[in-house]
Amino acid sequence: MHALALRLGLPENLAEVSGLVRDAAAWLRTSKNTDRWAKPWPDRIRQRQRIYDDLLRGRAWLVSDGATAAATITVDTDEPLDLNDQPVWPEHDRHRPLYIRRRVVAGNTPATDWAPRCWTGRPTSRQETTELR
Repeated sequence: MHALALRLGLPENLAEVSGLVRDAAAWLRTSKNTDRWAKPWPDRIRQRQRIYDDLLRGRAWLVSDGATAAATITVDTDEPLDLNDQPVWPEHDRHRPLYIRRRVVAGNTPATDWAPRCWTGRPTSRQETTELR
């Protein structure tokens, strides 16, 4: 196995990220006997648009194992809302963590321990937080 590398995804990586999502959905159906991710949410066109928007906004990251995209993770600072458009986290616990929206690992990649090796949670000049949710 090559050393894993984390890099910011770019709009031209749309096919790679979409492929990882499709492959993970197929793996879930065939290997885990589940219908989770059986249909793109809310549909294929809007799913691709969400992925593209995350790439465009600098939220999507790719993990590479050599030249192969092995995983993707989407991280942002937008607080998640519930079905009533209310913040999920209580007011006393609202600060600036990073929220993980999409984490997909290729089925043919050893998934164990890839996240800690690629994302330490240490803040950068762009990310003034150390907490991941």
